[in-house]
Amino acid sequence: MSNELVPVASGTVTAATVQRGVPQVMDTKVLIHIGNPMLEEPHKSLERAQKMHVEAPNVRLVCLVWEESDYKQLDAALDKSYSSVIMWDDDMKLQAYLLDHLIEFIGAMVVGPRWYKCPDNHVQAGTYKELQKECEVCKKPIELVEPLKQRLERFAELFGRVLHLSNFDTRSGQWLLSNVNPMRNIFLNMRYALGCPHETIVEPNGAAIGKTVIICGAGPSLEDAIPHLRRLQDTCIIMAVGRAYKLLHASGVRVDYVASVEMFEWDAAIFDDVEDVGDTVLVFASVCAHETVKKWPGKKVCMWDAETAKVLDIKEWIFGGNSVAHHMLNYSAQILKADEIVMAGIDLAYTKPRTHAMSTTPTSWPKEVREKDEAYHEEEWVPCTAKGQDFHPECHMAPCAIQGGFAPGPIHVRSSPAYKDFAILFEILIAKHGKKVWNACPNGQKIGGAEFLDISTYRLTQAG
Repeated sequence: MSNELVPVASGTVTAATVQRGVPQVMDTKVLIHIGNPMLEEPHKSLERAQKMHVEAPNVRLVCLVWEESDYKQLDAALDKSYSSVIMWDDDMKLQAYLLDHLIEFIGAMVVGPRWYKCPDNHVQAGTYKELQKECEVCKKPIELVEPLKQRLERFAELFGRVLHLSNFDTRSGQWLLSNVNPMRNIFLNMRYALGCPHETIVEPNGAAIGKTVIICGAGPSLEDAIPHLRRLQDTCIIMAVGRAYKLLHASGVRVDYVASVEMFEWDAAIFDDVEDVGDTVLVFASVCAHETVKKWPGKKVCMWDAETAKVLDIKEWIFGGNSVAHHMLNYSAQILKADEIVMAGIDLAYTKPRTHAMSTTPTSWPKEVREKDEAYHEEEWVPCTAKGQDFHPECHMAPCAIQGGFAPGPIHVRSSPAYKDFAILFEILIAKHGKKVWNACPNGQKIGGAEFLDISTYRLTQAG
């Protein structure tokens, strides 16, 4: 194959980390080959892959190609017991695939074709010991040929982005694990996740087939969406973050599903004084704070993550993402199987002079949590969906100012690096699911793949 390597570990992988050296196949679970090894000099066969399998039978080979002909050739030739082929015809879809297989690919080695050629066209494989300086046949200076170097570096860039999006704030992650025990939450939640007592669990698979799901975050624009949610609640399914439930319920909006993923027990305050919830179902992550799950008085269902599902041999699991909003999108598309998804209150920006919709931050949360929740974080300006309406100078700006106002053109919204990462991950997930997704946050950050929707004019023709 090659000795052009990209060691994929738990940190960010970029093109700068591409290294040359001996592939330690025995130390990895997966070897990812960029390109079709059956077309590459000097091998043009799967002989090297077969040799690798003999030397390391526990290592799986994954070939990544972008031509349909290569895909068909490898799909027919590869031994499926230890190898497979993936089509890389779209960067977003590839990143979605990597997200789904991230646990499997952590620690993988990524290789690309590489060989030597001299002025007399003597072609020979590269040695894993050291870079060659002269041809073994004619002793003339030798040239290293790397036909897919740019592809390899692009893959490293995409893989690095996926790793970053999966753990975009390492310091927060370290702080989280030092202050909460996710395994405790998982074990304590099992009685609810596995349906004991049985009356607390529902089976929502396919509940939104032929329907639209509106997923509601707690961004400032949720306040403006409430009248339209009331109008639409009889013709669509509404799913909301846990902290927005009481606001929506008090405003006369029926919530079908309420989602919670926060691991800390203080978050249980979002359900203080919540009693009769009717048929509203709590959809919770397996690592969600047990106190929050326990406090919900109605039906419950678990959003299984990959790790827990693997341990319990559960086939249906979802990739969560960086936020509860990503969980809601994945759940609506993959489990509820919605035809369309509308995003409301998911601003990914500070669209008003506050961080969240009013009455969505419990006063009983710890002081330091409330201060962080209500503070702007590392402000940046990013393109938004606004067309000039509700322009607020504290929150919005045009590309350039002119005397007496702003120049015509796109409007930008105040945001943060974390929110920008959220938007990128949404774009990948939207491409993955292939659903029609609308962005109904008038002044929120633009999200690739989610066309802007004016929810005030949105109509549904299907019933119930």
